[in-house]
Amino acid sequence: HLLHHNRASSTTRALAAKLEAGQSVRIVSGDPRYVGMVGTVAKAQRIRCYITLPGVEKAIYLFSSDVEQVVSEAVAVAS
Repeated sequence: HLLHHNRASSTTRALAAKLEAGQSVRIVSGDPRYVGMVGTVAKAQRIRCYITLPGVEKAIYLFSSDVEQVVSEAVAVAS
């Protein structure tokens, strides 16, 4: 029951996330070996995305809710 609830919650949050190819993102949930790593969106779909990470051969397939956009400090200061 908990697994189903967690997956349903991830799907709902993923629908609200708007990602585009080329964006820098930080992985915030999912496979523990990738959490905290910063990568680039290779392909963004409706609720899933492919993230390329430095040092990892294949793109990682995640819910869009498993990543957050990385805002560079220069952009954050200007805002």
